[in-house]
Amino acid sequence: MSKVNENRPGYKKTKIGWIPEDWEIDKIKDSYLICNNLRYPINVEERKKIQGEYPYYGPTGILDYINHYKVGGKYVLIGEDGDHFLKYYIKPQTILVIGKFNVNNHAHIIKGKNKNSSEWFFWFFNHRNIVPYLSRLGAGRYKLNKEE
Repeated sequence: MSKVNENRPGYKKTKIGWIPEDWEIDKIKDSYLICNNLRYPINVEERKKIQGEYPYYGPTGILDYINHYKVGGKYVLIGEDGDHFLKYYIKPQTILVIGKFNVNNHAHIIKGKNKNSSEWFFWFFNHRNIVPYLSRLGAGRYKLNKEE
């Protein structure tokens, strides 16, 4: 067996592994804006009455298009609940959305702030196993709450 090289110029060892020296470790809630107040739950019947050009997203993609929008800019969506968390290796866990759109109440809406970009969050969590950080609803439904 070869010994792991502990001397990694430009990197530092942290509780989550080796990271670039200029990176910091922080909680998501302290590093990003969690904009769940922008979620807009509308049932299928109501959406049929207001069809339009603006995407209406759920946790895994576009569900419909409606005639007005509540969110504008660059955001990342990550599911709040569901079994898609178990398929992280084949199914994207995040959606990067740019423009004018709406989001239902089954996805968290995340926006970069300060040094933390929405793109970084999108790529880091896109195919990441976050199951150990989820709570369980009933026998098998996973839930990602704001605190986790």
